Amino acid sequence: MCTDPASLEDFAAKLGQEFLPGDLVLLSGPLGAGKTTFARGYVTSLAPEIFVKSPTFNLFHVYDSVPPVLHADLYRLTDARGIGLEEYLDNHVCLIEWPDRLEPQS
Repeated sequence: MCTDPASLEDFAAKLGQEFLPGDLVLLSGPLGAGKTTFARGYVTSLAPEIFVKSPTFNLFHVYDSVPPVLHADLYRLTDARGIGLEEYLDNHVCLIEWPDRLEPQS
């Protein structure tokens, strides 16, 4: 169990050792649950020099790490179709916050 941000980042770094390009990691939970903290732990385990912040206002960030990572935050969307995520699905590890936005909301 992860009881603080540091333990969640450590968990993400360890779990992330198994991720490969083409993997899709869906991060769900309420605001403040640790979705971005998980992403930060994973990305910084690959490239410690990268500063990871929430992509809420940019929708997604692409990190030039090994493997490359796409980190998306779909919170502000009602429908994520057409924002370009499909370009990254095959050759990046894709971390998607608020994945329920991948389906059109009626």
